[in-house]
Amino acid sequence: MLMVDRLLQRVAMEIDTVANPNDRHCHQAVEALVDHYDEASPSRRKLIDEVAAGSLVFFWSRGSSAPSKISTIVSKRLGGYKYVAKLLSRLECNAFAITVAGKVSHQIGQGLFLDATMFNHSCEPNCIQLFQGTSLRLRTLRPIFQGEELTIAYIDVNQHKAARQSGLIAGYGFVCHCARCTSVEEAWWDQRVTGMGCPLRGRGCVGLSLPKGRDAALFRAWRTMKGGNGRKAVESRTWAHLCTSCGAQRDEKEVKRLEQEFLAAEEHEKKAEECLKEYGMNPNALVMATGMLEGAKSGYARYGVPYVSIRMHYVLARLMELNFATQDFKSAVEYGTLAAPSLEAICPRNSVLIAYHLAILAKVVWLLGDCKTTLKYTSRAMRVLQLIDNDDPLISEIKALLEQARRACGS
Repeated sequence: MLMVDRLLQRVAMEIDTVANPNDRHCHQAVEALVDHYDEASPSRRKLIDEVAAGSLVFFWSRGSSAPSKISTIVSKRLGGYKYVAKLLSRLECNAFAITVAGKVSHQIGQGLFLDATMFNHSCEPNCIQLFQGTSLRLRTLRPIFQGEELTIAYIDVNQHKAARQSGLIAGYGFVCHCARCTSVEEAWWDQRVTGMGCPLRGRGCVGLSLPKGRDAALFRAWRTMKGGNGRKAVESRTWAHLCTSCGAQRDEKEVKRLEQEFLAAEEHEKKAEECLKEYGMNPNALVMATGMLEGAKSGYARYGVPYVSIRMHYVLARLMELNFATQDFKSAVEYGTLAAPSLEAICPRNSVLIAYHLAILAKVVWLLGDCKTTLKYTSRAMRVLQLIDNDDPLISEIKALLEQARRACGS
């Protein structure tokens, strides 16, 4: 609301004065941005219109610092709430979330950086956005070839393909055809992170059991939803699964039973997080949460969820952190090593998530006396973490650990 208010004031003031025709940041540049308002669904447009009307009420009320002259310009010369609705749509498509970098970025505001809106999206971008106060900086994540396009990520690209495409369609109105999305390897990983094990895996089959035919996309969507009406509408549906390797089929009764195992495992996850949230990281809470996550891991394993799946990764990564906190370093390394492949599957190569995971794993491996593996993990982690350039104490810690590992390995 405040951002819209400030932008409206600036636009109105420019209209009321003689604007510099060479100013690349004038209101005409904002109005030239893509908005996707007309392509939005009727329900979506209705929501945008309601927010726009509310923004105007705020603008005209005491909440805004705009003088009455500017209010008149907005209402009479700009067209009132329809102009604001288009403006909101442009902000939604083009504004950047101003974040504090880290393992999980924390949003502290929004900003419209007109020069940066010229960068296209890629699910494996070669640039990263960094913020210093209200200034946006771009850094390359790797060497750039002559003539290569500079790209950024519009969404969280630490997801499998179906989730990324869904986010881009909903937020930006396009389907991504970047090198990562169109690769054969990505299609293979997409099945690995959303499928379940073959019913004959106990006899040596390493294939994946996936819903057959048109049910496949809906099933994958069900597996990645975090609740809500969409999930409730499909979770009672019975799925017929076929193995992609041997063709073995799960009967409907078995699929239904396994879905209950899956839901029970999810409940274990939920209870573990509630326990940690309520009691903190005290020893008893750590033991309780670890037991619950072990139950989730077992439930997913019975369901046939592969270790590279999104759900299994979360459980394994949390078990690594909890065992590290209780100083069970061998178990922490075991879980951390199992969790790493799923990050490779759902994240781009220079992902901050991979770097943080390897950094924590390196700390544990170092405590077990393995300097070569520590050097391997810290070297790769620092290639990404040094780009963040923030005040995270973990980065300083990993820098020091990297030097220690180099000395210990004689390199």
